Amino acid sequence: MQEAPRQFPLPLRFDRSATFTNYWVGANEHIVAQLNSLITQAQTRWIYLAGAPASGVSHLLQATMAQASEFGQSAIYISLSEMFSLADERPEITALDLMESIENYELICIDNIDALTARGDWQEALFYLLIKLQGLHVSRIVFGAQESASFIDIALADLRSRLAGAESFQLKPHSDEDKALIVQHHAQLRGCEINDELASFIVQRYSRDLPSLVAAVDLLDQNSMSESRKLTIPFAKKVLLL
Repeated sequence: MQEAPRQFPLPLRFDRSATFTNYWVGANEHIVAQLNSLITQAQTRWIYLAGAPASGVSHLLQATMAQASEFGQSAIYISLSEMFSLADERPEITALDLMESIENYELICIDNIDALTARGDWQEALFYLLIKLQGLHVSRIVFGAQESASFIDIALADLRSRLAGAESFQLKPHSDEDKALIVQHHAQLRGCEINDELASFIVQRYSRDLPSLVAAVDLLDQNSMSESRKLTIPFAKKVLLL
């Protein structure tokens, strides 16, 4: 029986709204299926998920953690880039402290692996964590990064080797058509309606960045309710300053 996870020494922040339900699958259905299977199967499995910025890597890692927690498993999500800045503010906490504090979780999601570049102490700490996890009867990890494990710039060869040994998946980017559907899907989740023409207009004229598109829908919904206005292209131009 695994020991209970120790109290994590640093504050953790993650998007509690990130779930598999509100992730637009698009051409990545098989990846979501693999993450779900990781949660439900009690066997050693390491997954390395890569994708361009705003492609949904962080969303899926946080959704994996949330789903595992709902199933009663001890799960944790950490963003290495955020941990670096927090640890720099608290020099009494070392990279080894961080990694030791998460080793007993049943499922570990480690995001922003790319941030390990030029951080030798953290590379070593992660390497030693993976050595310990390899010695367990069951260990489950999801790594998240922009670059694939084959191209990531990590000096520690042994760590590169272990990352490359994980099952590797590459998120396919969303097309503009997908993004328009995502805009409509998020609007439906908020209880409002955006037609095809307006959704395409927002993607073409406002932004192709998914977080910006989601924020635009939130802003349009808030303003349409406060002004009792329908969501139209002229109204979107006014609210989004287009």
